[in-house]
Amino acid sequence: MTKSKNKNLIFTCPECGEHRLECVLEGVHTCVVTSMPDSGNFEYGNIESEADVLYWQCIGCGFVLKNKQGDNITANEDVVKWIKKN
Repeated sequence: MTKSKNKNLIFTCPECGEHRLECVLEGVHTCVVTSMPDSGNFEYGNIESEADVLYWQCIGCGFVLKNKQGDNITANEDVVKWIKKN
């Protein structure tokens, strides 16, 4: 059995040319406070997160990836399709 090699994709923003993409999420995020010094510089444990993808955007200019219908792309597979097409 041969393993397939995945090709690493590079996002290029059509608006500003930036190559960094971020996933914008909405959900519940919690973490345990592990130390509360009176300076207000609290220390925290691990962050627990349950969230849904709202959209993917360019870090440089905020360009949002959309599908043919003009809806925000939310699925990883659709991000791959968008990058390959654009």
